[in-house]
Amino acid sequence: MAGENEYKATGNEELFGKWVNLDYKDGNHSQMIVFKLGETEAYSSANDTEPMWTAENLISHKWTDAKGNIWYKTRWKAGAMGSGFSLFKISESGKTLERVWSQWEHPKELDINDETYRVYYRK
Repeated sequence: MAGENEYKATGNEELFGKWVNLDYKDGNHSQMIVFKLGETEAYSSANDTEPMWTAENLISHKWTDAKGNIWYKTRWKAGAMGSGFSLFKISESGKTLERVWSQWEHPKELDINDETYRVYYRK
């Protein structure tokens, strides 16, 4: 991908913080995800105080595309849930986060028709 390079994350990444989508109400999809350096927490409800799962994460790549969107590739490990790879896009405004994931390799594109596709908004 153009502009992609190996990356060492800092504590001040655009990805870090709370991301919410209150439309996810079935309990199978997290309403809130909190990203921190080295860790991700997922909450079934945005009002929960305990995460439904946590994962270790490593940001391996970061780049900005020609439209000003920020992209991340991550590798994660979530205990009994296994491990995998994610591709994230933060909108140029910094208010929308889209992601897809795979257990086998880094996703090559952000496909809204992929069953793992999710969208969240900055809280």
